[in-house]
Amino acid sequence: MVHHIDTYYYSVTIKDDCKNSENENMLKLISVLQQMKEYKQANPADTVEFADQLEITSFSFSIYQYNLQVKENFDIFIAKNIMTDETPRICVQIRSRALILMGEFKAIEESFKYVKLICDSFDLKIDSCLENRVDYAYHTNLIQRSTEYLSTEYLEEHLKSSMRSFHLIGNIGDELEINTLQIGVRSSNSVFFRFYNKSREVIENNYKSFFFERWYQKGLISKYDLYVYKRAFELKGYVTGVLIGRCEWYIQYGNSENLKSMLRELITKCYQNSDNAPFLEKKIKGILPPVTVINNIEFQTKRAFYSSFDKCIKEFNFHFTGTPELKRVYKILYLRKEFLDFLTSKVVLFVDGRKTKKEKYTEWWSRIRSCKLDYTTPKFFEIYRSADHLADEKRAKRRLLNAMASFVVTKNGKSESFTEDIRDTLSSLNDNDIQEVNEMLKSGKLPSKFSNFEYPIISARTERKLKPIYNFTKEEQEKKENESKN
Repeated sequence: MVHHIDTYYYSVTIKDDCKNSENENMLKLISVLQQMKEYKQANPADTVEFADQLEITSFSFSIYQYNLQVKENFDIFIAKNIMTDETPRICVQIRSRALILMGEFKAIEESFKYVKLICDSFDLKIDSCLENRVDYAYHTNLIQRSTEYLSTEYLEEHLKSSMRSFHLIGNIGDELEINTLQIGVRSSNSVFFRFYNKSREVIENNYKSFFFERWYQKGLISKYDLYVYKRAFELKGYVTGVLIGRCEWYIQYGNSENLKSMLRELITKCYQNSDNAPFLEKKIKGILPPVTVINNIEFQTKRAFYSSFDKCIKEFNFHFTGTPELKRVYKILYLRKEFLDFLTSKVVLFVDGRKTKKEKYTEWWSRIRSCKLDYTTPKFFEIYRSADHLADEKRAKRRLLNAMASFVVTKNGKSESFTEDIRDTLSSLNDNDIQEVNEMLKSGKLPSKFSNFEYPIISARTERKLKPIYNFTKEEQEKKENESKN
């Protein structure tokens, strides 16, 4: 069981800012942002940066039309017009990657540094910073069969909550699997609770691969789990990806050559079609162990929740030497234990002996409540960063192979050898971009980074998937040729 803050939003108000502001400096900022956004929309492939550091996107969020970001770390949203005089002009979202790899305090300081850069560039003065939303997450390997814990029978016997609505989500297969519990309303301005399969989310969203290393370093998963999860992440598929990863682990580390041969044949047959996943799972059941499931138990808290603790927050004193505007934002972090104690004892809790005098917390909920709340430090920063980079590199290579197969299939109607396909694909690009590759191809050597035993499988799957498209293209081409002859 490990705990961290998964998301932290805070808002920033500007001095003398109001609904119908005619502040020249504010108007200049909005004008510059509008020009940058329009250029980005017209040239989506270009990188457009503010002060050579913050990248502007085409994305908007509610009333916040402008989005500046340090990729995967934090986003700064700025409103063109504010609805009331009290509406914050700026909203900052710090993502889990920055909160974990930098540490919470460092991540807040880093994001605020960029906010201040924007304001200083236009001579705008920051008035205050307030918390908007904080997500408290617990990652745990305690529960491996979530359906048992999320069945209506179990919830009826053990779940207590001050919120009144809940929602269950699952998958239908050979067996009914319930993997997600939601309590409350997500759009609520107070509290929303989620229990779900985090390992599945990371793989299917193909984002936050650093969690695998964190789980391994914290002892939640084994080396075997780490290998399988990384492979599934590269394949961007939880069900099929995990099965393939388990097979490949044995092919690499197992002892039986007969079993290795059988697994290779299974991968070749089943990997091309994800519909064969149930068959593959049955074949390796009892031979290869399942991976350790990591579930996330998360409280999403917003402004109304903290407003109910205003007196407590204001009266709380601690030694603070940082940026004055961030004092309240830091207080929320320092009071985390008190907030979590309230959330896990009053808002959502799981108990034995519900509605009886012997009522007490279930063992797994007690362990959540007693989880050590160390403030995150960048102790494993280099480990996470290198692992994250390696996973992204493999994922990028796989995207290249997919793109290459798609290009060749739609252009030629079929896929040739890997060397011919890569030559054909690269020949369509600017020679300045592929000088190194072309030189190596001339010498008869294929760059090792492009070698991939998966390519025949990828191209076969792509050819099957795109067959209707390239057949249609061929018919159109033949029709045009006939028309031109006539």
